[in-house]
Amino acid sequence: MRFDYGHYVIEVSRENGRWRVYRCGTGLRTPTNDVSIPPEVGEDELHGCLDEPCHALRRLD
Repeated sequence: MRFDYGHYVIEVSRENGRWRVYRCGTGLRTPTNDVSIPPEVGEDELHGCLDEPCHALRRLD
């Protein structure tokens, strides 16, 4: 799934029972440790988990 927070775009996928977060750029997809999602979070809860940290990161860029 892809989430767009202005110029901070992330992609989230489920890998080996854990959420993996990637920062997307021009032709690049880089793993990031800036945002972590607990493994028990459901797909329907992702947006709520990502909203605050991603908006904070956007302000830092």
